[in-house]
Amino acid sequence: MRVCVVLHPYTARKDLGFGGDRYSCEILTRLAGLGFAMEPFESGQLKSMREAFVAELKAIPRLLLCSADLYHATTTMSAMAPLTARRKPLLTTIHDVLWFFVKSEYDSRIKYLLKTQAIKRAAARSDGIIVPFRSTWDFLHNELKVPEKRLHLVPYGVDHEAFRPVGPDENLPRPACMGEKKGCEVLFVGAVNYGKGIDTLIRCFAQVVEKVPDARLLIGSKGWDLPLIKQLWQDSKARSSIDFIGFIPEGDLRAAYAHACVTCFPSRYGFGLPTLESMACGTPTVSGRTLDAPEFVGDAGLLTDPNNADELAAQLVRALTDDGLRRDLVSRGLEKAAGYRWELTAQKTAEVYRALR
Repeated sequence: MRVCVVLHPYTARKDLGFGGDRYSCEILTRLAGLGFAMEPFESGQLKSMREAFVAELKAIPRLLLCSADLYHATTTMSAMAPLTARRKPLLTTIHDVLWFFVKSEYDSRIKYLLKTQAIKRAAARSDGIIVPFRSTWDFLHNELKVPEKRLHLVPYGVDHEAFRPVGPDENLPRPACMGEKKGCEVLFVGAVNYGKGIDTLIRCFAQVVEKVPDARLLIGSKGWDLPLIKQLWQDSKARSSIDFIGFIPEGDLRAAYAHACVTCFPSRYGFGLPTLESMACGTPTVSGRTLDAPEFVGDAGLLTDPNNADELAAQLVRALTDDGLRRDLVSRGLEKAAGYRWELTAQKTAEVYRALR
């Protein structure tokens, strides 16, 4: 079975720090291992809206020359070209519906409309839709009226070879990006934007430092809303305890999770892959109590209102100071993460492929 995996306008790489790219890489690699002829369709790394627009125009005639048994768009934006070219049957992965809930101060109205319309169009016209979260499934079915028969729940996975606890005899070096200064470190990994709740995390950290004087917040990211966030940092009484450590390379992620006392992902729109990866490394997590987080994290981590700085501070202090709670979170996190494997994601995706052929 030949599958054209439409990645355009994104890529299939693990080293860029984007969950969608990591997902695409895992799908391509693992489905090929199950005997499918996986043919990636991509335009390379695009760095501007102009590049993306030109690439979109070029993608349509290219797709008309591509013949496959199935077309799998790994994002809603990836589905636009095959829908225009009428490539069928089309399977689209809709990772989330965050654009219906959260809008960044730095996102233009055009970008917002493109994203929401792409979700609506993919939902209405794809022959099948893969979603990783039950909350996304419910939104598409209840709000966008997608029939149940076209929706397939296929959770994300964790690479347990790459993300695992530190062994008793293992000396895992501390990543250089974390610096030499040590303390009770809270690690954030992800896009620095309003949707990820990083503003609440910075606002709450002065309260954390009052209770835990050696607490440090390490923000690992390329950034999106960086000017806004850095202004919050400038205004924070705890700014000397907050460090922007930049993008954490793929090879350093496991060590970063392992050396952190707590990882924090107070997202306003739910789950992110770093939550699972952190739990798989044996590090306690504090996450936003929104959308799919109760489903994926549950009692394996501490959940909090991403808009409530007081509540977030209190949960971070608990995770940093209560040794019994920490041991419990480590145990439950490992157990929870063990249930998510990319091998299982690939097997379930293969079932959808065969059903749509």
